[in-house]
Amino acid sequence: IRPEWRAQVKHQMKPLSRRSKTNNDEQISKILTLERTLSNLDDSVHALEMLLCAGNTLNNVDFNL
Repeated sequence: IRPEWRAQVKHQMKPLSRRSKTNNDEQISKILTLERTLSNLDDSVHALEMLLCAGNTLNNVDFNL
């Protein structure tokens, strides 16, 4: 049982892998891009809802749908 215990201690005492700062910056950039995209899509949906409520039913091709 001692060899198993030593192996477990050795495994648990390994230092954690580090994340690079550039990787974090890339992930933050992706998140911000997705948030901007979501905001733009939300604006588009709102504009289409307003047109629909006003009775303006144009061709879907005009809106790239």
